[in-house]
Amino acid sequence: MKKSLGSVARKLGHQAVRAALALLPRALRFAAYRAMVDCDPQPDPRLTLKVADTQDELEACFRLLHDAYVSAGFMAPQPSGLRVTMYHALPTTTTLCAKWGGQVEGRLHRETKHTLADHRDRAHHLAAPFGAQRDPNKIELYESLLFFDRLQDASIDNYDFANGAPAVGASLDLVEAAAVFKRVYGHKRERKNLWRYFKQHRLPNIQTPQRRFFTTNDPVLTPEMIDYFFNQRSDVFATLDDRKRLLLRSIYDHQAYDAVLPLPAPGARIGLALRRHQRFSIRCPARLVVSSYGSVLRYPLQVIEMSLHGFQAECAMLLPEGTWGRVEIDLGVNESACVQARAVRRQEVSGAVCYGFEVPDPDPAWRRCVQALQNGRTRADLVLPEPERWPSLTPQAA
Repeated sequence: MKKSLGSVARKLGHQAVRAALALLPRALRFAAYRAMVDCDPQPDPRLTLKVADTQDELEACFRLLHDAYVSAGFMAPQPSGLRVTMYHALPTTTTLCAKWGGQVEGRLHRETKHTLADHRDRAHHLAAPFGAQRDPNKIELYESLLFFDRLQDASIDNYDFANGAPAVGASLDLVEAAAVFKRVYGHKRERKNLWRYFKQHRLPNIQTPQRRFFTTNDPVLTPEMIDYFFNQRSDVFATLDDRKRLLLRSIYDHQAYDAVLPLPAPGARIGLALRRHQRFSIRCPARLVVSSYGSVLRYPLQVIEMSLHGFQAECAMLLPEGTWGRVEIDLGVNESACVQARAVRRQEVSGAVCYGFEVPDPDPAWRRCVQALQNGRTRADLVLPEPERWPSLTPQAA
């Protein structure tokens, strides 16, 4: 009984504090929120933060997600006790879990804008929290503490994905975030210094995924896991229309997934032209070296997408269409390639100026990288450099 009364008292206390803060001007209110920051530089060693990469970890995360959504009124209880959606089936969705003493106690989902409707997103922003912010009452915490910006026209009064609950969209530019954090938090003491906490501390509690190449995604779903979550434990695949079924097959274009992915109706067409060469999301530093009239010009690039015979890269400097040059690209920590490339188009992607390049004759390192990305089913496949890692897979045209 005492515990129950104590919980009620704490809840009423929190509500009173929030009500009082709401009366303050925005600047003072945000300053008050930042004054409450308390980051522990030495968390309990029983705490582990990692990518959920086993069936048991994912099931525990989906169960926690289900219970949280049901409790908040965002969904009706499901017989499976799991919150599983079509977005969880995508290789661009990453589930992060918090484990305490080996047991999953919390979860967070990173969802890029890569969806079954358009799987070509190249954004380098973080969306709050790793997706749509589904509680407008908490959006100010993201704005004040982490400096998220509300997306224009992103307020939704009736969000279908969360059972009609209101939602607010917000994003954080990770390129600019470090400078903002340093300016606001850099002078504060240790437990209040979010800049030092995020940029300088290396917590042993965080298990970062191993990556052979500078890829942006950490897919973990094997065919068996996809079948378990989306066919056996839920009816997600059964409810997809033909377009989404076809697009899902274009994403998982490996023979090993054929039997577990939903079949479209006979004669169904995707309704859009698929690329001849499969493209892969990657974020690699590169240099374009151009020889022109006896001088050498160097352009810094950030490669965000690659295929066997082309790539897309961000470039802050103006490049005339048709420019030829040598591209030196860092594919991974110990992986690099050097190819001749030609700029063929300019476009804006997520606010950044990007150029498309063609690569007529990729070098062996480039080919090995594309082959690994093409044949690897999960991030574990990419750790080993030998292509023999995938002997059962039929090579596809990249």
